[in-house]
Amino acid sequence: MGKDMTGDAFESIVAAHHGEIHRYLVRATLRPGDADDLSQETFVRAYKAYRALPPDANVRAWLFTIATNLSRNHFRAEGRRRRAMAMAAAGATEQGAYRSARIGPALQAARRLHHAKGPRARLR
Repeated sequence: MGKDMTGDAFESIVAAHHGEIHRYLVRATLRPGDADDLSQETFVRAYKAYRALPPDANVRAWLFTIATNLSRNHFRAEGRRRRAMAMAAAGATEQGAYRSARIGPALQAARRLHHAKGPRARLR
């Protein structure tokens, strides 16, 4: 059921597939530094899950699946970081934008009412 966890068994998998996984990630990310990190993380996750891998599994396809999922997660996180940076640069936060959208119409109505009654009128 489980795989032999001797260093030699997993080292042979790394030796056989590291180059092609790394090349795939370089093409996917277009950044060799990110590809280095993602390929390393691919093999860390593969090592952790190696015992549960069925004996008849296609190891190459399994590694490519891990690498693909990691690259998708990487791009999602990158997109979230960019949106957060853009919002911070614009001076708005997600919470502030939500609050403005929620409170904005009520505040505008109160201001219109205040101006209709005159500048010295109290808002109740």
